[in-house]
Amino acid sequence: MNRLNLLFCFIFSFSISVSMYSQEPSQQYLDMIGYEELLTLFNTFESDSITAKKIILTYRNRAIKDQDTLKIARSYDRLARIFDPETNIKYADSLLEYTNDWNHVTYPALSFILKGFEYGRLNNIKAQYTSLSRALEISRENNNTSQQLYVLDLMIYLRATWGSIYKAIELQNQRHSILLSNQILNRIKKSTRSELHDKVPAIYVENMISSYKTFVHCYVKSGDYLKAKNYVDSIRIYIKNRDYLSLNEHVLWVLDSDTELSYWTKDFDRVLSNLKKANEIREYDKYPRLKSNIMLFGGLTYFELGNYEISKKYLEDAYVIKAERNNGVFDSYDKLLFKGMIDVNTHFHQYNSNVSLLNKLLAIDSISIINYKYIEPSFIKKFETPELLKIKEKTIAKLELQNKNSTYIIILAIVIIMAASFLAWNYYKQKVLYRRRYEKLINTQKTQTKNNSVTPIQESKSPKLSQDIIDDILRKLSKFEKNKGYLNPNLNLMILAKRFNTNSSYLSRVLNSSKSINFSQYLNELRIDYAVDQIKQDSVFRKYTIEAIASECGYKNSASFSRAFYKKTGIHPSYFINEIIKDLKV
Repeated sequence: MNRLNLLFCFIFSFSISVSMYSQEPSQQYLDMIGYEELLTLFNTFESDSITAKKIILTYRNRAIKDQDTLKIARSYDRLARIFDPETNIKYADSLLEYTNDWNHVTYPALSFILKGFEYGRLNNIKAQYTSLSRALEISRENNNTSQQLYVLDLMIYLRATWGSIYKAIELQNQRHSILLSNQILNRIKKSTRSELHDKVPAIYVENMISSYKTFVHCYVKSGDYLKAKNYVDSIRIYIKNRDYLSLNEHVLWVLDSDTELSYWTKDFDRVLSNLKKANEIREYDKYPRLKSNIMLFGGLTYFELGNYEISKKYLEDAYVIKAERNNGVFDSYDKLLFKGMIDVNTHFHQYNSNVSLLNKLLAIDSISIINYKYIEPSFIKKFETPELLKIKEKTIAKLELQNKNSTYIIILAIVIIMAASFLAWNYYKQKVLYRRRYEKLINTQKTQTKNNSVTPIQESKSPKLSQDIIDDILRKLSKFEKNKGYLNPNLNLMILAKRFNTNSSYLSRVLNSSKSINFSQYLNELRIDYAVDQIKQDSVFRKYTIEAIASECGYKNSASFSRAFYKKTGIHPSYFINEIIKDLKV
């Protein structure tokens, strides 16, 4: 069951036996049964878009005839689940247009949830994040706990993928605390239609399982495999003796997670044992995402064990399943698959295939940079693009040797090598330059903004300041710097002048004459000096996010802090922190 279906399980229905309707229902039969029976039948045939559409259009036509606006809306949201992403988004837009001015527990928030999910399938992260943010806002306004839990789950996945995994874990802890609250069953009940109130305990159990799955995802991403394993064990306990759950899906999910964890912890015997178990699970083929993932780690394991033929087969099968499931769209989760296939192809000297895979990896990195900047601008991650370009250069060179008579290949290789060399040289220059600036900064004691000796004020039309006024302002500036008053984010020239019992013109003139800088430069100099000093000396401070460091230093956002830091030091704050951490480890 995919994650969107899980939401609908929470809000609308629970698992229903497919055996009830083994054949496509006739129109005569559909016209005879009630609204609830139609929804139940829709859930059964949801994966069959033609039959599902026939069922829900019967539902909608009857609702239009009965002038039941809520059921009409419900028909649109069902139509927005059964087709390709673009078609589903169109139906979700129709639902939004129909319910946009409603103040209902389910609508119009569900319109944005549907759109967010489909944009995710299209890998349009910006549109997905925007839709989900709006859905979360409306669901909170309307106190729909089920919707909040689901939207938060998707946003946690976004943050874990495109931002700080530690912030994702923090957000997941907040989400899980909702499930542990005293009134959670009542809150879920209020956001569930009355026909399904008897299913609320089961819906709660599904929510808990979903929450544990998200913990597993986050801790695997963070590399804390022990915690991830503990949550997998929690799911095992939760699904035990619960016959009403989609047990095959949950059992296979647990097996998938156990297989991945076993690979990362190098328990290869367990990986191979899990591969055998997976093939014995009924309806294994119904869950292509889980199947392809298990095959991926099986293929990687066989490569580690030196069985390259079987490794190649498993990895290629996993690739085919992923390509069919995602209509040829790949994302950052597929990088591990591509790297595994490149290793296998290299073993068999199939360099031509590697060029295509390397291009896919480079494309994913390019998209990743955009998504990181949008989702988590304060979280800066190093990408593998420079290294990939070097590998691609070597691959092209080997391919050239194998195709000496191919003029096209030679020309292509030269172009790519020149481009890669240019990029690599620029990267190298930047790396060396940044390191020199870092070493200069790390070996320099905290600087003063300028010395406090007074430079005569240049002649101007403004009357000269008396030496007493200048000395008074300088004394107060010295005390201001000593007390770190510059860390106040709301400080400006007018406020400080008032605090000094002078006017902004006098203060500005003294700064210009004695320190040769304006007020904005003065504040930035002090704040960046403070940031550098704290990063160098305080190990706890180095663990802060860039956003938190900016706030501590008096900046209202991380972007302005990063610009000021780079302008003064010539390097980015994240680079400075990472280099200090690396040097300390050495």
